[in-house]
Amino acid sequence: MDIDWRVMMHKRTVLTLQVIFSVISILLTCVLPIQCKTKPWPTYRGAWFRIGYPPNYTVQPSLKGATSGDRGYDSVFFISPDKKVEFYVFSPQWSGEPTDVAVNSNTENLVSTRTVQQKGKKAPITITKISAKQGAYKRLLIDIKNGSTHKVFGVKCPYSESFGRYIKHLNRFRKSLVQFVYIQDKGIVIKKGIETNQSVAILDSVKLDSEEETPSTVLPVNPLVKLGVVKQNNPKNGVYAIKIPLKAIQYLSSKLCSKITADKDFGKQKVVAVVDFELIARRESLKLDRGVCSNVREDLATAMGESQDIKVVERGQIASALKNLKIEQSGLVDISSAKKLGRIVSADFVLLGSISDRGNSVVINARIINAESGQVKYSTSIKLAKD
Repeated sequence: MDIDWRVMMHKRTVLTLQVIFSVISILLTCVLPIQCKTKPWPTYRGAWFRIGYPPNYTVQPSLKGATSGDRGYDSVFFISPDKKVEFYVFSPQWSGEPTDVAVNSNTENLVSTRTVQQKGKKAPITITKISAKQGAYKRLLIDIKNGSTHKVFGVKCPYSESFGRYIKHLNRFRKSLVQFVYIQDKGIVIKKGIETNQSVAILDSVKLDSEEETPSTVLPVNPLVKLGVVKQNNPKNGVYAIKIPLKAIQYLSSKLCSKITADKDFGKQKVVAVVDFELIARRESLKLDRGVCSNVREDLATAMGESQDIKVVERGQIASALKNLKIEQSGLVDISSAKKLGRIVSADFVLLGSISDRGNSVVINARIINAESGQVKYSTSIKLAKD
């Protein structure tokens, strides 16, 4: 009996140690990576503020403090390691204007500006979207004026990406801002930090990548429903297809046609070359069937061709021109080659864009390129729900 008791205690001890080691292993593999992902952001100190920014981003101070002498800056850019993404803040002591992020009319287009009233607050938020004429990037500015104070936050990203991809970081960026004022108290200057408590939820309620470019053309209730639902088949060998509703294509066509026909750079009848759109699958391991862009291109060209003021270049002409340019028609036409393509087929405008599957939705981006100057004349997008 004495031996059996010792054997039993030994087994219990071994089992207890195994459990302990298992718990430690789980902590090392799960908890520590989470802690690493949520590690604190570094802090930048400006003339009248401090703010957190994403790790590994480069700090680029911009506007000198208007009321601080040489003590710091009123605005600063935070640039990602690959230089494709930028966050921006302008936070002076009092009022002022962020001239370093003003629209450059030579290289940029003002896409839209709209004002959103914050719930329970007097100060509205002005949201401005800007895109590069060459289509390389786009910018979003959030302007908050409250009495004598003025704050501006911004993000810049590649044109093909969604602002929504950076909303989490942008909200954290805004929330981390602490502004400073100086208060005269019995002859002693006291520095006091003021936490910004703007409603972070305000951005979540605003469509940052709206299917509408200007407030004057807002669709009636729920545009996703009115434009139809995207159908999708099951992937086969990593390739799958989606069906874009014809109603959505017709709506996109009407928007593009209204802008093209209103343009005064060319004659009454405008010649447009429509190329296949770039395809972006929902995951890197999958591919969208190339037939998707061909179908969209054909439906879009047909819908636009119904306008008496627009002549659509035949697909065969475009294919021949792209072959001469040694470019395959699979979404690889960029702005520089669009200009060459337009010259070969005698087009006034070249229409290109992308079809992006984002899981629960599909976003179609379209850009009209002036074939003579190579500049982006107009850009728009629609967002469709998936079945």
